[in-house]
Amino acid sequence: MHDRLGESLMARTPVMYDLWPLYVQATCNLNAANEQFDIYDSAHSWPSPAPLTPAAASRRSRRPVCVECLKSDAQQCRLRKNLRTMGQPLKMSYANRTLGQRSNGPDGPGDEADRHFLQPETKQNSKNMNKRTHTAIDAFCGAGGLSLGLKNAGFDVIAAFDNDGPSVATYKENFGDYVFAANAESLTGQELRVLSNLRGHDLDLFAGGPPCQGFSKQKRGAHLGDPRNKLVLDFLRLVQELMPRVFLLENVPMVAQVRGKHLLDEFHGLERYDLVGHFYVAADYGVAQNRERFILVGTRDDVEGGFHVPPPSDNAVTVRDAIGDLPEPPDNYSSHPEYANHQAARVTQPNIERFSHVPEGGGWQDIPYELRLPCHQRADTRKGGWPDVYGRLRWDSQCPTITGGFDSFTRGRYGHPESDRPLTPREAARIQGFPDDHVFLGTRHDVRHQIGNAVPPPLAHAVGSAIDDALRGRTNKATQPAELHLFSNAQYRRQIVAQQ
Repeated sequence: MHDRLGESLMARTPVMYDLWPLYVQATCNLNAANEQFDIYDSAHSWPSPAPLTPAAASRRSRRPVCVECLKSDAQQCRLRKNLRTMGQPLKMSYANRTLGQRSNGPDGPGDEADRHFLQPETKQNSKNMNKRTHTAIDAFCGAGGLSLGLKNAGFDVIAAFDNDGPSVATYKENFGDYVFAANAESLTGQELRVLSNLRGHDLDLFAGGPPCQGFSKQKRGAHLGDPRNKLVLDFLRLVQELMPRVFLLENVPMVAQVRGKHLLDEFHGLERYDLVGHFYVAADYGVAQNRERFILVGTRDDVEGGFHVPPPSDNAVTVRDAIGDLPEPPDNYSSHPEYANHQAARVTQPNIERFSHVPEGGGWQDIPYELRLPCHQRADTRKGGWPDVYGRLRWDSQCPTITGGFDSFTRGRYGHPESDRPLTPREAARIQGFPDDHVFLGTRHDVRHQIGNAVPPPLAHAVGSAIDDALRGRTNKATQPAELHLFSNAQYRRQIVAQQ
């Protein structure tokens, strides 16, 4: 059976094939601490159980799925149906108690057999919800900014995936082996359940930020032909297949506007979810960056609490707060021995000379005319004229949105407030809210884009904490009917002031 399932998975998701041993281990017989899990019939033979580490044995204490058809619902289980017609025995030991040896009969196994598919959580055990750690899966995980924020909010991230190899390597370096490479287009919710060892349990949070480049206003017309835009619908499909208690979708603001609203409207078809969409500014949540993001949170109708947008923080973090204590990177363009990824970019001498004329907070218009690029000599500043190009940051303000081009003067206001150089990857990571022990792997191009594409961890922490409050029933459900609410933080602040 494993060979057939392996061939099927490899055909559908080739990048997942390296995880096949993990998949087999998760679905084969288990024998750890007197805990056994056996499902068999006369058509299949099973290998000997592999020894499990204590951590792995602990993970096996969750509810199982049927390893024959990968269904966690007893009514949909093909193996259970086969047992009814073929009269084959079903034997299962779980959590040190035997669930039964099945007998033949036209009606198949009785109530006792149904116990191998445990029922969803009910109000009888909801009192324990405030004690347990909530589970999360991070889709399109990148370098792990969203996961880091969710972990800081108390979530147990049990699986993460991305189709970018260097990002997966970075995530694995910082978090562990539960990340894997996969394409969301060919990944199913049931495969995610098996790979994350969810089995029959509810997933508390399914979170992710599909690629945003096709929606970004920096790329003219990208929303018309970027195939990655459809990954938003694959995220929606996985929500429908997993049915998590809460889901979180993060992207650029344009996804909720003209470039992506036609895709976001599809989420209104989720009948069991209350939707709250909001435009966030990262600077309002302890990030030294005016990064705008749209986050959609869907709460399943049986969650006790409701999601409420977290209020902005009163403490603004400046560029000085974020990077003011960092030493200069080595002159030889190597990484700093004490600060990973603190490495200066190679900049041509003419560009260094141009930038040396730019004061703190200034831009290309401060460069002497004879040193300017030809396009800047012809630019009409009354029509804009790229004010952030060759821009130098201010110490006591916030940085514009960090992108994958932060190490170049020509791509935005990414010049160091004092030194005649662009930001280093470590400085950009700090401005995003990453701690110094979060290491980024890959080429310089890989590292730049991992940092630029990341969700700022403090923002993820704030939203994750609000989701945790809803899951624990600490907040009231919304009184209005389920709909998508879109408003800016400025409008949110006005609402707060009006209520005071």
